[in-house]
Amino acid sequence: ARFFWETVVTNRSIAIGGNSVREHFNPSNDFTSMIESEQGPETCNSYNMLKLTRMLFLTRPDAKYTDYYERTLYNHILSSQHPGKGGFVYFTPIRPQHYRVYSQPDEDFWCCVGTGMENHGKYGELIYSHTGKDVYVNLFIPSVLNWKAEGLKLTQVNNFPFSERSELRVDVSKPKLFTMCIRQPAWVKSSRYEIQVNGRKVQDIKISNGYASVSRLWKPGDKVTIILPMADKLEYLPDHSEWAAVVHGPVVLAAATDTTKLIGLWADGSRYGHIAGGPLYSLEQSPLLVNNNEQLSTQLKPVSGKTLTFSMAGMIEQPRYKKLQLTPFFELHDARYMLYWPVAKPGEVAKRERQLAGGDDMLELAEKTVDQVSPGEQQPESDHFMEFADSQTGIFNNRHWRDAKGYFSYQMRVNPSVKTLRVTYYGGDSGRAFNVFINNRLLKHVVLDGSKGDTFFSEEYAIPQDILKANSALTVKFEADKGSLAGGVFDVRLLK
Repeated sequence: ARFFWETVVTNRSIAIGGNSVREHFNPSNDFTSMIESEQGPETCNSYNMLKLTRMLFLTRPDAKYTDYYERTLYNHILSSQHPGKGGFVYFTPIRPQHYRVYSQPDEDFWCCVGTGMENHGKYGELIYSHTGKDVYVNLFIPSVLNWKAEGLKLTQVNNFPFSERSELRVDVSKPKLFTMCIRQPAWVKSSRYEIQVNGRKVQDIKISNGYASVSRLWKPGDKVTIILPMADKLEYLPDHSEWAAVVHGPVVLAAATDTTKLIGLWADGSRYGHIAGGPLYSLEQSPLLVNNNEQLSTQLKPVSGKTLTFSMAGMIEQPRYKKLQLTPFFELHDARYMLYWPVAKPGEVAKRERQLAGGDDMLELAEKTVDQVSPGEQQPESDHFMEFADSQTGIFNNRHWRDAKGYFSYQMRVNPSVKTLRVTYYGGDSGRAFNVFINNRLLKHVVLDGSKGDTFFSEEYAIPQDILKANSALTVKFEADKGSLAGGVFDVRLLK
């Protein structure tokens, strides 16, 4: 369990604490698919990671667990419920200038609705813990701890994370000797981290596993003040690519860019309603940061009169975006946003823009796509009512595939604009012959002979108009010739 936790948190989690794209881990050395997809980290994943984190912490207290817990709680979980209407979020895309979709009562019963109902009732779950008679202060959330068995009451008061301090009042029935273990967060400016008891700074604090220990004979009315100066940083993706989130203390900051074409902002209960299906905006045209390795704190400027609101005009390359304001991601709703920013070094802006333009190659295909299946991935196949016989799946060159000695099929959405079926294969596959059917009508007999070499390629097959006119859904079936294989198939799309 600890190995799994370390692997997911270190190699697969992003700044908000979430992980996965389209409900699968992307390659740990390549987060491109997460950046480009409209289906980013799933809220249920973070729900489960918090459960695991809590259990691991309670068996072996260490601030690395509560640091992650806090980061995920504030930035993914808190951001996943609409503050006005209460809708829950399934996917949180990190694609530049995309948006989230919210559930509606009596319409949407996703897994992330069920766990969402739990998530927002558990903010008090790990604020405090104990080992023997020693008390751990893990999270800086206004709260009251009543430990009746020990005759101890702790009251925590703060405006965190909008304020950089928290206060604890100790109420005991009589003077009591115990140790208060207070987390020293990884994000704090350690040279300025401070604990005061009754207004006096505690000297020579012992730090162990990220916790400061204050041992004393505590008396009724004792007051503990924790000073938590927040450091700023650009946090890059785990693959070390040139994409970064802006982080202030434990809070991930984001910028709302506009509110255009938020199609399906409130899910309609349809099978794909949880996905933000509005247009994907160009990566090349997204706001770009130029990082000259100066301290971020010199570029991240507080906006006068607004709490936890910042400008970073000095780092944003394009003049039209210099007025963007960054706020906590958990406060940003009903808008397209920048959560991860493309970053360039001084003098390399044009090079970075060319790289981003390469990522836009899929935009035209996305705009033409009416429906799409990723074979070998559980949720897309389930969503498309897959049927199969003698079929198998795997991953090759970081792409999922499915083939069959028998057959496999999907039900796909169709509308009057559909013209063709597009299927992606691997050029090195050979000795494979199979039929492609649409609603049991033969569309194409395919032979893969390995002649296209070490590359993926796609073929498009025209769909007869009489089939399209007569049906609101199409069953696409791949059936192997006797003694052969159907596939592997890496992508299936219906195109306009």
